[in-house]
Amino acid sequence: MKKGISVLIILISLSLLGCSTVGKPVIKGVENRWGEITNNYTEILTEIEVYNPNPFSIPIKDVLTEVYLNSMKVGEGKSLQSEIKPKTKSTILISTKIDNEKIPKWWISHIKNGEKSMLGVKGYLIFDLRVTTFKFEISEMKRKIETNFLGFFSEKQSFDLGIYRVTVESVRTEWGDVDYNVTQIIAEFKIKNENIVPLYLKRMHYIITVNDIVLGEGYTDVNEIVQPKSSAEIPVILNIQTQKIKDWWISHIRNGEKSEVSIKIRQYVEIDKKKFEFEMDEMKFNFETHILE
Repeated sequence: MKKGISVLIILISLSLLGCSTVGKPVIKGVENRWGEITNNYTEILTEIEVYNPNPFSIPIKDVLTEVYLNSMKVGEGKSLQSEIKPKTKSTILISTKIDNEKIPKWWISHIKNGEKSMLGVKGYLIFDLRVTTFKFEISEMKRKIETNFLGFFSEKQSFDLGIYRVTVESVRTEWGDVDYNVTQIIAEFKIKNENIVPLYLKRMHYIITVNDIVLGEGYTDVNEIVQPKSSAEIPVILNIQTQKIKDWWISHIRNGEKSEVSIKIRQYVEIDKKKFEFEMDEMKFNFETHILE
C-alpha cells in the first residue's frame, strides 16, 4: 500500500512540475540461453535489458511467454523478477519451459518436414504504474532447427564365411512412415553374392542408439535371395520408438546440442543350406544444432 501511495505522490509531483507524461520503459536487448533441464521440461531463460527513464521503480504486473515448435504450442513462461529500478537499466529474467512430453508430437512434424523445424518464442510484458499500465510486445524469437539423423555413409565391406564370400557394397537410408508409436528408417542394402550358389538373406538384428540411448532394437525378417555372381538391392525397415525421442531431446540439449547416432547391424544368411551370421561395421554419425544462437 505504501509503495502505491509513493508512486502516486511522484506522479502528482511530476504533474505539478509540468511533466504531463511518464516515460515509457525502453527494451535495450534480449538474450536467450538454456536453463534447467529435467525429465519433465526444458527451460529457456530470457534476459531482457530494460531502461526505466523515471525516478521511481516500475513493478511488473504480468508476463506471458509462449514457445512454439512448428506452430505447435509446447510451453509457456513467467517473469522471475518483480520490478525495474529507477533511472537505470535492469535485467528482467523470464523462464519459459518446454513440456518434454510434447517433444514426440513435434518430432513427427519435424521428420515429415524433412528434418526441419522452426522454434518461436513470443510474449509480452505489462509494467504497472498503479494509475496506468504499459504493455510491451516482446520481439518474437525465431530459430531454425535442422537435424541430420540419417547422415550416414558406408564403405564397401566383404565377409568371408568359410569358403563363401559376401560383400555389402553400400547402405542407403531414408525415412519411412512416422506416427506416435513408430518412426521407420528404410535401409537399402546393396549386397553382392560372390559365390556360385544362391545367397539367402534370412533376417537381421539392429540396434539404433543416439547419445547411448537405445531408440530402436529388434529383429526383422528379410527373406530375400541374391543370385550367384550378382548384386541386389534389399530394403529393410528399422523402427525407432517415437516416444523415446523425448529422451534423445533431453540428452541433446544437456550435451550442448550435440548428438552421436549409431546403427549396428548383424546379418543372418544361408548359403548352400549352411547358416552363417556376420556383423557389419558400426555406422556412426555426429550432428549438432544451434537453436538459441
